[in-house]
Amino acid sequence: MKKGLVLSQTSSSQTTSFFKFNVELVTLNNGEGHFVYINSCDNNYKALGVSLCEDRQGVNRKQVHQKLLGHILKFLTKTSATS
Repeated sequence: MKKGLVLSQTSSSQTTSFFKFNVELVTLNNGEGHFVYINSCDNNYKALGVSLCEDRQGVNRKQVHQKLLGHILKFLTKTSATS
């Protein structure tokens, strides 16, 4: 049986149906943006015009990391216990 953790910015029926096999889908839908997953930084790097370091107003990258860390640790603990 396949196991995994999917971090997604949107929850769609297509995504959900693709990952039906024992996978927890964690969605971010508070305007986080793609680069919220990387560490905090303070430079002007951009990818296709999107800032790697500057988040949208109201997004707290450290809070997002804390939320995701809980899901990641839960997944790793569960997976290592069944291995």
